[in-house]
Amino acid sequence: MGLPRRAGDGPTRPPGGGDIAAHADLRPPAPLEKHHRLDHFDCGNPFNEWLARHARGAHAPGSARVFVTTLEDGETVVGYYALAAAQVAPEAAANG
Repeated sequence: MGLPRRAGDGPTRPPGGGDIAAHADLRPPAPLEKHHRLDHFDCGNPFNEWLARHARGAHAPGSARVFVTTLEDGETVVGYYALAAAQVAPEAAANG
């Protein structure tokens, strides 16, 4: 899935434009919930699609834990990271 993103990294913009780094009142990371708005998130790479299409589906049953940082409204997501547990047999990893 790549490295975790922090609020303020990349081209993510708040609604109405502007630089996300100018928003000093970001909320700390919290577990993804239904009220979180994902529609304005744009980090400029395929992680946008994973967040929009798969994050809720992975978070709900526990196959991944997704944490989001939001604007002070507590809803508009401006950054996220996901943790997933997986197991790879040593012989499969050696062939990678």
